[in-house]
Amino acid sequence: MEVLFVLVKFYKLPKDEVIDDLKKIIAFRGVVGNKVLLIETLNIVENKNIDFVDALICAKSNLQGYGKLSFDKDVNKKC
Repeated sequence: MEVLFVLVKFYKLPKDEVIDDLKKIIAFRGVVGNKVLLIETLNIVENKNIDFVDALICAKSNLQGYGKLSFDKDVNKKC
């Protein structure tokens, strides 16, 4: 989340390029964590144009069956 924010907002890099590069980094063998969840989250950020945390809520809901809870009323519409 922080890497995406800093590269796009502070360094003004194109969001699509940053997301593509982050997906490549996540795919490296040495990176640990839920890669499917992170890549799905980045796909949602890219395609639905919502912030990372709300996209993470959507991805967890879609992949793991969690409910959606957000102060942003558009999350339910955009998921």
